[in-house]
Amino acid sequence: MTRSRKPKKRPPLPIGQCPTLIVADGDGTELRVAHLAAARGWPVLGYVPRGRSGSARRPGTFSEHPLQAVKWNTRAADLTIVLTADATLHGRARWAALWAARYRKPWLHWWPGVADDARLRTWLRTYRWRSLQITGAAEHQLGPAAALIEPLLASISGQAYGRVTSSPTTDHNDGYQTEKPH
Repeated sequence: MTRSRKPKKRPPLPIGQCPTLIVADGDGTELRVAHLAAARGWPVLGYVPRGRSGSARRPGTFSEHPLQAVKWNTRAADLTIVLTADATLHGRARWAALWAARYRKPWLHWWPGVADDARLRTWLRTYRWRSLQITGAAEHQLGPAAALIEPLLASISGQAYGRVTSSPTTDHNDGYQTEKPH
């Protein structure tokens, strides 16, 4: 009888002092956020399912299942924004919200009915952060929320740059804020 070996620890993400986006390698929200952030020159990191990694900035998980990457990204990020087409959390968005609560990470549910720039700015100023995960609806579930991605990134960018972040770790013990699913 042979015992299976415990997998090695996950490699750390190279989060620097400048604000960083953490995005898994999914479709829909994640793919659009990654493309727009890269076009703006914003650092994009994140765990991806095994077999899709290609660099230290995008290390692979021990599993090919995409939810493993979302779980690791939620744990690595200081804050999580979950973007959906309506107030319902399902699939990847639901799991990201559950893991954020489990790891006591602040998270915000963002959909067309609550998309208010002032609310987002206030939420971002409430916490000390260097890394922000954005995840949410898959391509077939995105619907009207697709139009929110570019203004969301513009608003985050306006809040992120010029920030002074002095903490060397990603665990700030800020507690967590949840936007309850309806």
